[in-house]
Amino acid sequence: MKSTFLLTTFFFINTFLFSQGGVDVNYIPIDSININYIGQKIKIDFKSTHLKEYLIQKARIRDTVKITINEKQIDLIEVKGTGVDYWYFDKEYLISYNYQQGLILKIEDIEIQKITTDSILFRMTLLLNEKTKKTTKQVSAEIKDIWISRSQIEGILIKS
Repeated sequence: MKSTFLLTTFFFINTFLFSQGGVDVNYIPIDSININYIGQKIKIDFKSTHLKEYLIQKARIRDTVKITINEKQIDLIEVKGTGVDYWYFDKEYLISYNYQQGLILKIEDIEIQKITTDSILFRMTLLLNEKTKKTTKQVSAEIKDIWISRSQIEGILIKS
């Protein structure tokens, strides 16, 4: 009886120690975005040339979109916060390699400011980073309000 109890306890504890994964995001399709999301921290899922019929495809397919910041068109690439068995809000961000020569633009913090029928105003914190051989060093940060057309957006992620 004692050995059964010890064996059961051992398996129970190891289940927690070796368990991985998790999901802390809720996916909101573009058609469901309304004024209730104004002021919320979000991540953007851009439309893709790939078919994203299922939620797992939305979680894994990295999209690239052209948007205008400071009157310059740049490529923004989604970096997904997913792995084999997880999808984490805080691991999602946008990145651009052509925003400013020699620097990498990273956007982690995005908040909805205003919603119209054809576009959404996002407040984004733009982090400019300099990449060396071994590390990435933040050079500057600025907050920008950027309009993005709804036609470019598949949906948004909010933290659950």
